[in-house]
This record gives sequence, structure tokens and C-alpha cells, in this order.
Amino acid sequence: MFPQLHVDIGLVNNVLENYYDLLQEKLDVEWRFDQLVAEQKQIEKPVQSGKREVTNKKAALKEATTRKQKVEKPIHVEIELLLNEYNIPVAAYHGGKLNGVECQLLMPYTSAFFSEIQAILLYSHKPERCTDSAIEHESELCQEILIVLDTICSKLCKKTRQAMEEDYNVLEVSIANLSFLWLQANLSLTPKLHSTLGHSLDHMKHFNGIGDMLADAVECIHQIATTIEARVSQMKNISALKQMCIQKWRPCKTAGRFGRQQKIHSS
Repeated sequence: MFPQLHVDIGLVNNVLENYYDLLQEKLDVEWRFDQLVAEQKQIEKPVQSGKREVTNKKAALKEATTRKQKVEKPIHVEIELLLNEYNIPVAAYHGGKLNGVECQLLMPYTSAFFSEIQAILLYSHKPERCTDSAIEHESELCQEILIVLDTICSKLCKKTRQAMEEDYNVLEVSIANLSFLWLQANLSLTPKLHSTLGHSLDHMKHFNGIGDMLADAVECIHQIATTIEARVSQMKNISALKQMCIQKWRPCKTAGRFGRQQKIHSS
């Protein structure tokens, strides 16, 4: 059968006491660990809150600084800087406004340019500024006017005998659109605009193109005449003078033909 085991009761009691002591120490250590973790969270909570507050303060300071810099610049200065980014100079002799050449440089960038102007106006915090909807409406209206003007100019620049029936149709529709948009924008009706809206199509049809009869062509004639006068003022040889004038005046022969056509038409 099985042998009998002799167990020392005192030894068992000691083992059990040691086990319970170790178990109690483990529980004490775990409780202390939980206490330390809780204390760490309590300590870290204001620190994290302080970090978030510092971050928010920095962002607010940066925004305030940017806004201050923006407010310090008048809107017309912002627009002039924007024009410089597009390499479009402002004509000082026109009172700081754009002349015809600068407007032609602006036309290819119409959509992007007016989008940036709209952003500048919307960012303004001046008390007298228009509402956001009014700024957006006026920006889109000016953008459409410039696009229609670009179309009209491209058709009016057709030289004599280069205009086609399609050009007349596009010009007629564009003039009607410009007239409507101009009234919507409540802009003044200048003599040049009246000439464009009321007479340009008839003139273009009559001469089959008027691109070589517009202000640029006339200005070119004036420049050539001024150059010839400066160069021949001291010349004594009449034959050489005549030959030089013929060579320099050759680019203006179209304008001469235009003058003859006017005489024939008037007669």
C-alpha cells in the first residue's frame, strides 16, 4: 500500500504565512502603482492643457500679426502689388489707372486676377466695406465685362479684307452682351464706348475690317511721321529725301487706301 507521509505542521504554517505575506506585498505594490499612475495623470493634465493653450495662443498671435499687416496696407496698394505680380505696370500719367496696353496684358489673366482681387476684398475688415455677396457679384460682373471686351477687341482688330461673316456674328452678340453688362454694372457711357456699341459693327461691315484704321494704327503713323521729320530735317538732297520718305511711309499705305475709300464714298 502507500507509504505514510509525515508532514510537519509547523513547516506548512510557515510556508502559508510567507505566501500570504508575499501576496499582501504584491497587492500593496499594485495599489501603490495605481496610485502613482493616477498622480502622474493628474500632474500631466495641466501640462497638456497648458501646451494646448500655448499652441492656440501662438496661432492667434500669428493670425493677429498677419491681419495687422494686411490692414496696414490700403486696398489699392494690394491691387497694385497684385498687378506687379502679373508684370502689368500702372500708367502714372493716367492717374495710376490702366491704359489700353496694360488692359490687353491683363485680359489673358482675367479669371485668376479677379479671383485674387475678390479674396483681397473679402479679407478686408473695414467697417465701410460691402457685404460678401456684393463683392462676389461685382467681381464676377467685372470679370465678365473684361472677357466680353477681349472678344470684341479680337474681332475689331481684323484688318481690311480679313473679316469674315462669322466675325460679324460674334461681334454682334458680344456688343449686345457688353451693353447689358455695362448697364448692370451702372458704369458711365463714354464716347468711346458709344462708338464701340453703336458704330463699330457697321464700320467693320462697311470696310470689311477696320483693324488697320484704329487708334493703334493712327498712333503708328504719327510715330513714323515724327521719326521721318527728325531724320530729314537736316537733309539737302531732295532725291535721297524722297526715297527715304517712301521707304518709311510704306507701312502706312493701308491708311492711305482708307483715305481714298473715304473720298470715293463721300463723293
